[in-house]
Amino acid sequence: MSNLEKEFKIILEFEKDNPGSLSYPKKAKYERLGIEHKNLLKNKFKTNRNKLFSITKTAPDNAVYSFLKNKFNYTDEEIKLVIKYHNAAMGSENIIGHYLEEFINENLVNKNWVWCSGNILDKIDFIQKINNKSNLKWRAFQVKNSSNTENSSSKTVRNNTQIEMWFRRVASKKDTFKWNEIQKITDCKNLTEEAFLKFLKIKSQQ
Repeated sequence: MSNLEKEFKIILEFEKDNPGSLSYPKKAKYERLGIEHKNLLKNKFKTNRNKLFSITKTAPDNAVYSFLKNKFNYTDEEIKLVIKYHNAAMGSENIIGHYLEEFINENLVNKNWVWCSGNILDKIDFIQKINNKSNLKWRAFQVKNSSNTENSSSKTVRNNTQIEMWFRRVASKKDTFKWNEIQKITDCKNLTEEAFLKFLKIKSQQ
């Protein structure tokens, strides 16, 4: 059994102890927790481990760029560059959250944490199974890149499981990060801003 197979099995155990955790579309035509549902989740879980950067291909809103052109007296060539750089920045923002989870996972691989890639668990990105002599406990936390993307509805308590919240940066303050908090949650001192930026540099060259 591959590591991903073992991790997915642990996620199914988490669902058993915390019913309703696995994502299930409201309009789905397949049985919840049936073979089709589990296979779809397993495929999503595996394929979302390796995402690649792509520049946003959203068609530009000409009204926005017409306003900028008039407001700042940009030339047509400058506006083309604005559109180009904007799409590149949007592409980066779209994948930075995934890279953050991937970076965390690389550092937690030997600490019994499971990365729930593909958003297959509702509002949970990582879980940890803790076996005690008396009972089984779970730890779970949700990862956000920025404080202004935190969803208050995510603060949920499941059976015997408190979902912890963590975000990387404070949106309202320059160069203010919360790595010390995730170090406490995971007991991993390798999770730092410097290490994350090095990780992103490697990703940018792929």
